[in-house]
Amino acid sequence: MLVMEQPHPSKTRSEATSEHSRRASDRQTTPQSTQHQPSQHLSSQNTRLQRTIGRGGLSVQTAPTQPNQNPDQRETILKDLRQGGAAKIRFPRKIAATPGQAFEAVMINTAGGLTGGDDFAWDISVAQKARLSLSTQACEKIYRASDGAPPALVDVTLKLAKDAHLAWLPQETILFDQSRLRRRLSLHLDAGASALIAEGFILGRRDYGEHHLTFDLRDSWRVYVDGALAHAEEMRVREDDHDWMTRPSGAGGAGAFATVLYIGAEAENFCEAINKWLAHNSGQRADLWGGASCWAHSPNREDGANHAKLVTRLLAKDGYMLRKGLLGLIALLQKQQAPPLMWSL
Repeated sequence: MLVMEQPHPSKTRSEATSEHSRRASDRQTTPQSTQHQPSQHLSSQNTRLQRTIGRGGLSVQTAPTQPNQNPDQRETILKDLRQGGAAKIRFPRKIAATPGQAFEAVMINTAGGLTGGDDFAWDISVAQKARLSLSTQACEKIYRASDGAPPALVDVTLKLAKDAHLAWLPQETILFDQSRLRRRLSLHLDAGASALIAEGFILGRRDYGEHHLTFDLRDSWRVYVDGALAHAEEMRVREDDHDWMTRPSGAGGAGAFATVLYIGAEAENFCEAINKWLAHNSGQRADLWGGASCWAHSPNREDGANHAKLVTRLLAKDGYMLRKGLLGLIALLQKQQAPPLMWSL
């Protein structure tokens, strides 16, 4: 709003004009260094920068492919879509997946990355017997946080009904120097459901000489089967842990790493194939290495459900080799089904 200065009621027009000219003359004779001194309330210590907030979610269900012919043949369709702020969800393929195929969706951060104080949350639900595959449009970038800023927050809630399947396959997260990230992933599965979860990190941009980073990372996973805790992870790297990237108990010199979790009845069947794949690929080159382990969560359930879990750790020389390794693992765990449309080398 532009406010024009009005003459004082008690002054004549000539007096007001004279005073206006005097003020203009004073501004012209004021030293430049005085005119451009920043106001105290705009100092860096008191300025609160705008932050990015995103809230996105969707739910899918099944519906008969041909209601009038075979009601038992069903496909996965979109039930509900929610998006707000910088969180968007798009669908690269048709809205309904063909029988046996997963419904595919892509999550987007329109802000282009996250920094200290940003706040994102994703809430995903998969109904009984539905199949969903989720990825991201690009690698998520975690930029340098300003001094004193809290970490960027990312909350992920995934819910799977009986006999549902979810492939959570975001592209890798790139950590920049002096970045801060706090991420929480909560996965809830009902009996007979299965999930493939893959999360990767790339440590800086090595082509730009970023070989030694300082960052603050806390990554928490909690997986529940029928309400009982089936898997938990807590990864913590502090800004003052300067040798974590080279220490054998840390990244061990790797430029990128990932955790892949498969939970479901078929986990034990995949274990041998995954270990053979790791032995072959890790043995052929020194720029990709890792290991896999499998556990049975509830082998004596009354309903016969066996929610075993398979955990695979991958480390790689750089982001390219990690992507190559993840594509191989995902192909095995999805029985050669095509990876998400956004994934490429």
